[in-house]
Amino acid sequence: MGIRDLFIGSSASRKTPTPTLKPSARPQAIRSSSASQVKSAGSSEYSHDHVVQFPVARLAITGAHREESLTALTSAEIDPVSDRKKLGDEILNYRAEVLGVVTRSAKDKCLVLDLGFNAAALIAVPEFTNTGLYETVKQTLTQSRSMTIAYERTVTHELFQDLFLEVQKLTSRAAQTIQSSMSEETRNLVLFNDLVTGAYQLGATDIHFTVSGDASQLSFVRLRIYGRMSSWKTLPTAHIKAALAAGYSSKSVPGTNSEPDWTVTKPCSTITKHEIEDSLRRKRGVSGRFTSRPTVDGGCKVSIRLLDTDVRDVRIPTLQELGYAPSHINDQLLPALRKNEGAILIAGGTGSGKSTTLRTFMHQLPDKERLERYSVEDPVEYVLPGVVQLSIQRSSDSSEETTRLQFTAALRDLMRMDPDAVMIGEIRDEETANLTTEMVNTGHRVLTTVHGNGNIDVLDRLTGKKLAVAPSTLGSGKFLLACMYQKLLPLLCPSCRKPAKGFLTPDQLEGVRRFGLDHGTLFVADEQGCDNCRLDGIEPTGTKGLTVVAEVMTPSREMLEHIRSQNWPAARDLWRSQRCSDFGDENMTGKTAFEHAVFKMSRGLIDINDIERDFEPLINYEIYASSEGGSNV
Repeated sequence: MGIRDLFIGSSASRKTPTPTLKPSARPQAIRSSSASQVKSAGSSEYSHDHVVQFPVARLAITGAHREESLTALTSAEIDPVSDRKKLGDEILNYRAEVLGVVTRSAKDKCLVLDLGFNAAALIAVPEFTNTGLYETVKQTLTQSRSMTIAYERTVTHELFQDLFLEVQKLTSRAAQTIQSSMSEETRNLVLFNDLVTGAYQLGATDIHFTVSGDASQLSFVRLRIYGRMSSWKTLPTAHIKAALAAGYSSKSVPGTNSEPDWTVTKPCSTITKHEIEDSLRRKRGVSGRFTSRPTVDGGCKVSIRLLDTDVRDVRIPTLQELGYAPSHINDQLLPALRKNEGAILIAGGTGSGKSTTLRTFMHQLPDKERLERYSVEDPVEYVLPGVVQLSIQRSSDSSEETTRLQFTAALRDLMRMDPDAVMIGEIRDEETANLTTEMVNTGHRVLTTVHGNGNIDVLDRLTGKKLAVAPSTLGSGKFLLACMYQKLLPLLCPSCRKPAKGFLTPDQLEGVRRFGLDHGTLFVADEQGCDNCRLDGIEPTGTKGLTVVAEVMTPSREMLEHIRSQNWPAARDLWRSQRCSDFGDENMTGKTAFEHAVFKMSRGLIDINDIERDFEPLINYEIYASSEGGSNV
């Protein structure tokens, strides 16, 4: 998984500004009128202990949570709005006036504002909403302009005049996004850019489109933020299809598109390029890994992985910032990185932050300025300063077999280029495993990833039929420096987390007791969120950022014997029996990723419900006795 490399403060809370009507160059999530009132969260003492916040929202979006609604709201019978603050809170970030929709004679009675995402707000005086011209404006927006009417609001004449003057000032100094002369293709591309930009600024790592096979039905856009899927937008299917087709056609990097044009009926993939404004109003380079597959209902599923590719201000997090424990770092990982030959293996599922940890390892190699450092990736996800990065790009006609041959050819070439340290994106097949083994056996330091479900399980997979690494090689004295497994879990928001007392089930209370912990030290998420963690247009979760939970094994002589004999139960028992502290202690020797998560739960960093959602219930977990014997805890 690609995790971006910018950070936000761990405990600083942001105050919600008084809403004022103001233009914005950035597309924002549309705010609906049915605003839920949110109580201000009390502050509490809290520390993330240098845990990195990732993925990170590039744009601080504050204000009361709004449920998004894209249904036209009829308001002719509602008393006109006279409170500027109330109206300003609804359309806080309009982008510009939509030109060419309202006739000149009606300019002093109706305003149409572009809210981004192909959505518009209609602001009119009461008497105008009962005219045929008002219906004509709505038809022009929805039919000729293919826009969705997000809001209809009637306002008093006095408030309308204030708004009209403010919008005219914006019109005179800002480029118009929606012009009467804008082509349909351009409008579609504007929607695609809005979706990518808005998702990136909310801190999403992935955008998921569910495109309906029925053109009369709506389609859905969801975001993965802090490792969790959240609903975001509901748009007409025709709009979504047109936007995806325009983005694929106009934003694809040459040579990366698998098909000339995007269609619902064919699998498609490409790399898209974007320039997106960050929170400091600087343009940043962002890539989108675009993948599309048709579904049985005649629709399709599209996902776009968002990756920072900007070489400016590259910030590589430390292992401690990622969430590794001091005992992981000082007792196991740094000693392994100091050795000049051997392999460090990182296991984990999709989206577990393996690529980010690899990048940190490459950056923390001792005397890295004196080393020839290389990486081979399919494709390169992140910029690595000082590393020669070889990217395997898929061309429009390349098959999986062609890509595999390109990857292995790059590894062969690399062996002749005199590297000191090599980062291999992933061991994916027998040939990649053989080349990795050869590179280690010829005295190189190799850092790589393997899909697996635990640090011992991944060794079993490496010696299996698909990867076919010889057990005698894997269990030799100089081959394996460290084997690790990691997951990413959401961090509780420090501003609105709630004491867990009263929210735990009887099974959870019993599970906490089994680990020898006091449930009085635990916290859970406030599902209403607060101004510090809530994101505009996203259902609140009470979490903010992600942290690594991990297990690390550095092999002893006895462990190497078990590896050579492929006695995996004995290897697992040996490693887990090394635990020498209770579960509330920060020493992670012999502790699993689950037990690392339990420790962070005991410190108020992680919600017990997130642990049980990503692993298993605490009450079902098998606890091993510590190395000193005695009870499990």
